[in-house]
Amino acid sequence: VTKDSLLKPIYQVETNRPPIGLFFELFPEDSSYKIDSGSGNIYLTSLNITREETVKVRVHPAGEVSPLVEEDILVKFLDETQFDEGRSYFINNETVVSLEENVDVTATKIPLCKYHKSQNGGDPYVRIISGNEYNVFTLMEESLSLVLNKGLDYEHQSTHNVIIRMGSTSLSLCHVRVNVIDINDNEPEFPFQHFVSRLPENSPKGSSLLSNPIVIDKDLNDSLTFWTNSNEFNVDSQTGKIFSRQVFDFEQKNTYNFNYYVNDSVGHRTETRVSVLIESEDEYPPSFQKNSYFFAMSGLANPGDVIGQVKATDEDSGPDGRVYYYFSPKNDYFGIDETRGVITVIKELDTDVFNGPRREKRSPRELKLVLKAHSKRLNSLEASTIVSIKIEESLLPVASVESSLASWVQGVIGSSTSSDEKRQQQQQFKQFGFSSSSNNILNNMSSSGNRTASSSGDNLDMELSQTSGGYSEIVLDYDTAATGKPSGDTSVNPTRSEISEKSHRSASKGDDEDVEIRMINEGSYLSPDGSLFLMDDDKLSQSS
Repeated sequence: VTKDSLLKPIYQVETNRPPIGLFFELFPEDSSYKIDSGSGNIYLTSLNITREETVKVRVHPAGEVSPLVEEDILVKFLDETQFDEGRSYFINNETVVSLEENVDVTATKIPLCKYHKSQNGGDPYVRIISGNEYNVFTLMEESLSLVLNKGLDYEHQSTHNVIIRMGSTSLSLCHVRVNVIDINDNEPEFPFQHFVSRLPENSPKGSSLLSNPIVIDKDLNDSLTFWTNSNEFNVDSQTGKIFSRQVFDFEQKNTYNFNYYVNDSVGHRTETRVSVLIESEDEYPPSFQKNSYFFAMSGLANPGDVIGQVKATDEDSGPDGRVYYYFSPKNDYFGIDETRGVITVIKELDTDVFNGPRREKRSPRELKLVLKAHSKRLNSLEASTIVSIKIEESLLPVASVESSLASWVQGVIGSSTSSDEKRQQQQQFKQFGFSSSSNNILNNMSSSGNRTASSSGDNLDMELSQTSGGYSEIVLDYDTAATGKPSGDTSVNPTRSEISEKSHRSASKGDDEDVEIRMINEGSYLSPDGSLFLMDDDKLSQSS
């Protein structure tokens, strides 16, 4: 140890990555050594040192307190007199060799560091102390060299660092670094045996698929070549991207299958199966069977009652050919089955449903709604139509979509009752206190030749399996005075038909005001039990 030892580093801490961004510390701080915090070089701080001293070195990322690595280092100084002819030792402490991974295992010997052999005779004591965890090397003590137990594999481990110790009492080390050179010994691989990609229909010729097959080659810096046997698609031989050679039509054909090949620079070849799915585009808008639709409904319709049905078709195939219906804008009173096109009442009607001036006598109230059809897909083409719905007071509500088929059948059976049965039913009506107007209801429901009954059955097609198709026009017969009470029963309130009849009688007698027009204009409706009730904006009293 001389004064020059204070200027030169006596040791540099080795790390598995460059020291940039690392911070080195040495403990204890009052030792005879110091460390460069940026490079890891250890220097002497005094010539007054002991022959052996253990120091602790800590390495952690700059700016962080928690240590990344902490290790003890034994610093030992030897006198030159110890290096005599009586012992063996390594003259230099490192040697580097490079071998290809396909090197002949049996013919390969890796020399160790240069060494001095004791003249006292006998072979030196040498051992591998680290770097041979996978038993790749064997140390030949006679020739002081390393031989291979197995082949080298660059993809598994590209560098081997083997530490050799010489001497049983004194410490002399040799670091053998073996760099493995990669060769092209692996075939390209496809992670999927069957690759599926997509291409929108009507894409121009030369369009690239939305995704391309993935190939893996473990060999570095290897060149790959791609090709295919397809007549409908081309493959870029350098990049492997697949391009169309024509314009495709989903309705004509929507799936294409072909083989996709790749080989490397030494001739290794592999293949995979590719399927290209042609994605449909919305080429045609839906088409309604009618330019507009007109439906009549009862003023007594309840939520769930069917109003009618619309129908539209689409020339597209696949998901773009499906038709879904919706009102635009959406309204609170009428809904539509988006797949069947069945229009129903979804909220109890009030006077605000049908806008416009108050209707005159016998003039139906009418509402126009915009109905649209589309496929629900992004950028779907749409079609529109107008649905006109009017209220006709003479119609009874059609069965709701929830009503059972049994109820419909029961109504049909009731309408075909024989004349004897009708007389029996009329007697039963009178027995239970019903007026003669109730008998007329039964007569009108069963009569089949006197006049044609008003009906909304044409509003529906055969897709509805649980709804009756018609309204029945009912004419009630009253013989009461202008009070509207039916004969023989003072407990029943007047119906709208009674008011209509009395209004005609009043008009024929020269009365100044038509009772029916006045009641309609005031927004009166029938309650479920047949009595009159008034809306919120009506000012007429029950007695009036």
